[in-house]
Amino acid sequence: MLAEQNAPAVSAATGKCPEEDPTAQDFVQVYGADLGPERFKLFRINTGIGKAYSDMHAASNQAIRAELLHSRPGPGSSLEARDRYDIKVAAAQLIMAARAADPVAYASAVIRGDRSEERR
Repeated sequence: MLAEQNAPAVSAATGKCPEEDPTAQDFVQVYGADLGPERFKLFRINTGIGKAYSDMHAASNQAIRAELLHSRPGPGSSLEARDRYDIKVAAAQLIMAARAADPVAYASAVIRGDRSEERR
């Protein structure tokens, strides 16, 4: 499924999906009843990470840490809230790793608006 392949990268670059989001039913039609729901879940996680990456890529490390602290689920939080938090943490880890690997290239890419360099 083309959307499954392209959507995470486009989400990271633009903050939104490249086309209309496929539905769970679309995944069931393509992958069958056994694999479809799991593939759809992975798709949603990956596009969520891409969107969170897009939202945080230019923020300072301090701002990212504050966002993670603010959005941390508390006791009794829903599974959905915990999943959203885990997605933000994954995006933050990608950003921090890219910054640590080559801070100058990352900062230059943010200034230019070139997100492909940030994900190296």
